[in-house]
Amino acid sequence: IHDPMEVDWERDSQGRRSSTSRAGSSYAGSAADAEEALEAQLSRFEAAAAELQAVDCSSLTSNSLVSFLINLHNLMVVHGHVRLRTGHKVGDEDRRGFMKAVTYRVGPFHWSLLDVNLMLRTRLLRTGRVTPLIHLTLSFGSVSSPNIRYYLPQGFHHQLEAAAREYCASVKASASHRKVLMPFGFKFFAADFARTRRGLVEYVAKFAPPAEQAELKGILSCQGETIEIRYMTPNWSLALHSRLAPLRQTMSFPS
Repeated sequence: IHDPMEVDWERDSQGRRSSTSRAGSSYAGSAADAEEALEAQLSRFEAAAAELQAVDCSSLTSNSLVSFLINLHNLMVVHGHVRLRTGHKVGDEDRRGFMKAVTYRVGPFHWSLLDVNLMLRTRLLRTGRVTPLIHLTLSFGSVSSPNIRYYLPQGFHHQLEAAAREYCASVKASASHRKVLMPFGFKFFAADFARTRRGLVEYVAKFAPPAEQAELKGILSCQGETIEIRYMTPNWSLALHSRLAPLRQTMSFPS
């Protein structure tokens, strides 16, 4: 499949859409010209995506399958937002409808974005084929979502840990006040990461920035005292450009 992230969305001061290709060509003409150029790029991408019908997932190794599904999930998110013109912000009801509406045919299967999401977050997680870090790789393209990257079977666990460190970069902790502020994903999927508040703090401490790790270790050193955990309010405003920004960075991991 050709590079799926060929189109970058931008908006002018009036909120109108325009697009630029990664190759550097820009469409600064009329809105009609920009729409025509976008449709041409989408048509080329969708023709390439149709090749997924030839994929045989049954032959994939565990790491190959999981990395394929993560990439598929995030690709469907980007494609869906661009094709369905979802706008700046997507509410709870809109998100559910969106995840059901975006569908791909993969081999003999017709999968919605929701199907792929549930395969990763529930079926594979509950059978022990993936770790809870999977939650920190699946993006919705919003401000609070994880960044979108390519994941490879080689060095897959190291890539998951890198994604976790990136997601935990906003963690804040105060040992003197015994308070921790975490991204909202740890609230939604807390039971997958740990069974207790202390266990969750221990888990997050492994991936937090060094300064916050020191604070978290100070919190954990006091046995029996209550830990106050707060979660950041999720921002569902769409931010495809910033979520896609790290995609082309070279990432090298040990096998």
